[in-house]
Amino acid sequence: MLARRVRWGAPAEALDVMRIAERHSVPGFGRQRAMALIAQGISTLHDVLATTKEKLTELLRSDHRAQALLEAASSTAGYGANRLAVTHGRVAKEIGIESIVNACNNELDVAYENAIVDLLRVEAGWIVTALDDGSATRQNVPDIHIKLGELEVLLECKTCSKSPPLIKKEEAWAVIQKGADYDRSMHRVTLGKPSFDETSKKKAAGSHDITLVEHSVFVEGLLRVHTGELAPIDFLKWLTAPGVAELERLAGKPTFAT
Repeated sequence: MLARRVRWGAPAEALDVMRIAERHSVPGFGRQRAMALIAQGISTLHDVLATTKEKLTELLRSDHRAQALLEAASSTAGYGANRLAVTHGRVAKEIGIESIVNACNNELDVAYENAIVDLLRVEAGWIVTALDDGSATRQNVPDIHIKLGELEVLLECKTCSKSPPLIKKEEAWAVIQKGADYDRSMHRVTLGKPSFDETSKKKAAGSHDITLVEHSVFVEGLLRVHTGELAPIDFLKWLTAPGVAELERLAGKPTFAT
């Protein structure tokens, strides 16, 4: 994120829009155009899609540029898609959990939570409990509790299928409110499918209370555990480091290197 901010000379709030504009070659769209949008409260791809073309044309001083930006934002259905999906499918098949990993990749909402529980339970070394079981007596609690020795994790699963498919800050931070009645020593983690917006990641980078982890990175980590390349405790230590759980900091041999 810092590298992109330095490269473009723009604040974190502008990075999503600038990245998509560059990827889709939106003509004449750079830092000044992005800042013009931010000045009017248009800082995310969601904001762009919620703004009329007429308003964008006025702000960007070009009908063609406004149309190109709208098309770029609208075509990001695959934004943040799991680039490791093919490799994960191959490895999962080799160790006999292909159907579980496929469910994790394909399902949304409650079905996604259930698939993640199944994937976690492949490892017998930790205790996995589904806290939010959909019953009236277990409402407004985190989705999953993971315990290994003295280390405990409250995991909230969030999915997004709208365009752009990015988890926003309010959803990313829901685990803090839902976990308010649990011991403070338990680590709060949000698992986002497919990814989080830049505002969420920026806020997480300066937080001591939460970890954000993207779906494809989470599955990569679990597959390293399930193939014996990564110890369960090391996975949880990586997962509970506050901020954004990055693939580069994950120990063990990558699935794509096998």
